[in-house]
Amino acid sequence: MMGAESQPQARRVGGRHLTDQQMAQLVTILSPIAEDSRKWLTMTQMAERLQVSMKWLSLRVAAREFPHHRVGRQVRFTADDIAKIDEMTAEPIINYEHPADLLRSGIAAAPRRRHPRRL
Repeated sequence: MMGAESQPQARRVGGRHLTDQQMAQLVTILSPIAEDSRKWLTMTQMAERLQVSMKWLSLRVAAREFPHHRVGRQVRFTADDIAKIDEMTAEPIINYEHPADLLRSGIAAAPRRRHPRRL
């Protein structure tokens, strides 16, 4: 019986057998990732992350334009919510050789002509 106790225990993880030492290393590596994915941001933290005012963010949340979670009366954002907001607010890159191409494509409007002031 003494020989069986001295051998390291192997656990099956994802189709592989891991020793206790390997399992401890895996937990050490994955713990910060798991903690970060469970972290919920407050409205203030989210506004700072997006570099916008609290009022602007509050209006988007109230209009349900941004994904969020309510915990009682508090609003929280998960990592998934942040990823969705990043996708929603991303602007596509458009390459044009000349500004006149923007006018022809209808993306930009022609500049308004100002009438000279009459004296």
